[in-house]
Order: sequence, then C-alpha cells, then structure tokens
Amino acid sequence: MKRIICIGNRFIQGDDAGPRVFDRLMEIRADEPVEIYDGGLKGLELVWLAEGTGCVVFVDRVEGFGAPGEVVTPSVGEIIARNDEGRPFDHSTGLDGLLPCLPLVC
Repeated sequence: MKRIICIGNRFIQGDDAGPRVFDRLMEIRADEPVEIYDGGLKGLELVWLAEGTGCVVFVDRVEGFGAPGEVVTPSVGEIIARNDEGRPFDHSTGLDGLLPCLPLVC
C-alpha cells in the first residue's frame, strides 16, 4: 500500500502547504491505489499511518532546504539532522521528530 500524508495547519499561511496539496490531490484523484491523508497537526500520532505500508510520502513545509515556495525533496537523513540541535519534542515537533521514531515502531 502507498500513502501520502499531508501535514500542516490550513489556517496559518505559510504552514498550509500540506493541506493545500491534500485538497488538490482530492480533486484530481486518480485510479492509483494510493491512500491520501490530511495529517493536520498530529505530529507523532502520524506514526500509525506509516505502519504496514510499502511507501509513505510526507508533504510538509520544511524550512532551510530551498527558497520559499520551492518544492524540494530532502533526504530523511537531512530532515532528521535538523533536530540535532537538541530541541525538545513538543507541539512544534515536525518531521525531524517523527521520522526517527518510525523505525522504532514500524
């Protein structure tokens, strides 16, 4: 199974990339066997969506990898390295906190 998980806050401009992609994907749904989820602000609660899948694509706004508005695909390692600053896991924890947990629970 393939899944696309779109992350972000649709009510905050600049954090709405994931929800905007989710809305567009729902409009153009193809016959592909892909599940599309609006992950909102669930953070670590998204771990269960990765379980049992062959492929997971996360769509989120991540700073520091390209110019504003540019679509980039940083590696998992590059995203995880962003949390090497020792930031706590709290409400602002994003993909840099979620991705290291996946191999531990899936």
